[in-house]
Amino acid sequence: MAVANVKLREFTTSKKGTCHLSNVRKRTDESFRAKRDDNHHRETSEFERIKIDMVRDFPIADSLHLIDLGVMKKMLFTWVFTNTNYNTKFSGRDIQTMSAFLQRINSTMPSEIHRRARPLTHLKNWKGTEFRTFILYMGPVILRKLLPNDGYFNFMLLFCAVTICTSDHYKSMLGVAEVLFNEFIETYINLYGIDLIGSNLHGLTHLVDDVRHHGSLDKISSYPFENYLHQIKRTIRSGNRPLAQAARRVTEKSQQQNVIVQELTYPLLKGKTSEDHELSECDGSFSCVLVTHDFCLKNDSKNKWFLTKRNKIVEMINATKNNGEVYIYGTEIGRCVDYFEKPIKSSFLNIYSTKYIIHEKQSLYKIQDLKCKLFSIQDGNEITFFPLLHTYIN
Repeated sequence: MAVANVKLREFTTSKKGTCHLSNVRKRTDESFRAKRDDNHHRETSEFERIKIDMVRDFPIADSLHLIDLGVMKKMLFTWVFTNTNYNTKFSGRDIQTMSAFLQRINSTMPSEIHRRARPLTHLKNWKGTEFRTFILYMGPVILRKLLPNDGYFNFMLLFCAVTICTSDHYKSMLGVAEVLFNEFIETYINLYGIDLIGSNLHGLTHLVDDVRHHGSLDKISSYPFENYLHQIKRTIRSGNRPLAQAARRVTEKSQQQNVIVQELTYPLLKGKTSEDHELSECDGSFSCVLVTHDFCLKNDSKNKWFLTKRNKIVEMINATKNNGEVYIYGTEIGRCVDYFEKPIKSSFLNIYSTKYIIHEKQSLYKIQDLKCKLFSIQDGNEITFFPLLHTYIN
C-alpha cells in the first residue's frame, strides 16, 4: 500500500486552477435535523420521529442508478453524442474502433456476465449491466487509446474508486477510494465544465460512507430487485388486475411443497472427458468445475483464467480428483506486470497484463488456492487480466 499512501498525500495537496469540492462540509444527522440548509427542507419528515441517523441510515450508493445508469452513462453519452468538450468527443472513426473492440471482447467474456457487449450504435438501448461491465472491466483497455491523457486519467480515478467499493476484498482501501472520488469530481469539472454536474456526481461524495456503514456496493445494490421484477412480469398474463395475478402466482409457487429441491455440494465437477488423467495419481478429467453457484471455471477461452492466492495467473487445462478432493490442473504464466501505475498501481487491485504468454509449469491447485476468476481482454499482442469481482474467495 506504499504507492496508495503516496497518492493519498498527493491527492490532498492543493493544485492551482482546480475546484476543491472535497473541502465542502457534508450534511450530518445533526445538521439535517437542525435544518441548516434551508433550500433542502420543505417540511419535517415523519422519519425524524424515529431514532435513526437521517443521513447515514438512508444509503444513496446504489450502483445501478448512481454509477452505471448515472455517472458512467452520462460520460459515455458525452463522449459519443454531445459537443460540450471537443477534446474528449469521439470521432466517427473512434466510434467504429470502439464498437469493433466491444464485439471482439465477447469472445473472452466470462459466462457469469450474462449480457454480451453491444456496439455503440446500440448505446441508447444499453442496460445497466452493460454500463457496469464497461466501467468495471472493459473501459480501462478500450479508452486508453481513445481519450486524451487527462480524460483517461479522470476515468481511471472513477474506475479504481468504484472497483474498491464494489468488493469487500478491498475494504482496507476505502480511504484511498474516498480520495480518488474527490479527485475524480474535481478533474471532471475541469474537463467537462460546471454545467455537467448533476446529483449523481454529488452522490459520489457520500458513496464511501455508505459502503463503510452498509457494506460493499454489491451488497446494497438494487440489481437483485430489478431482476426479480422481471420474474414478476413473467407471471402477468393480461392487463386485467395485474397485481392480483402476480400475487396468485407467488402464492402458488410458495405452496408447491411437494417439489424436492436437491442441494448441490460445491465444488462440483462437470463435463467428464476421460476416465484417466495426465497425472497417474488423479482420477478422471473434467472440462468444468463449479466452484460456487455463480463461479465456474472451464477450459475454454472465456472461463479458463484464474488468480491464485500467491498472485499467480493460471490457465486451466482440466479439473480432476485426487484422493476424493477436487483439483484444478493448470499452467502458470510468467512475466505479468502492472497494467497501469496511476492513479494507483493496478496490482493493488489484482489487475495484470502480459505481452507474452510464457507457460512456466503445470501444477495441481486446490480450490482453497484460488483467489478469484479472471476476465482476459486482448488488445493487439497485450492481454490484460481483470478480477471478476464477485468471485473473490475469502
